[in-house]
Amino acid sequence: MKSRIESVAFEGTTLRVSAREPLPAELRVLALATALRVFERFPAFSRLVLSTGTAEVSISREEIGAFTIRTEAPR
Repeated sequence: MKSRIESVAFEGTTLRVSAREPLPAELRVLALATALRVFERFPAFSRLVLSTGTAEVSISREEIGAFTIRTEAPR
């Protein structure tokens, strides 16, 4: 994915990333995966915006808070 990044900008507490197509997965999936990692590592950010020339996905920290990753062993 790193080779697809065109620019990164900090706008207050928003991290804005622009990527070039074709992407290796759907934009929404990449935005969610990126937001999970960004919010875990950088508590100062409250929103991630991932965009291409044709589309944009915005995800807030609050939206991510609704998701939990379970690591329980199957019963």
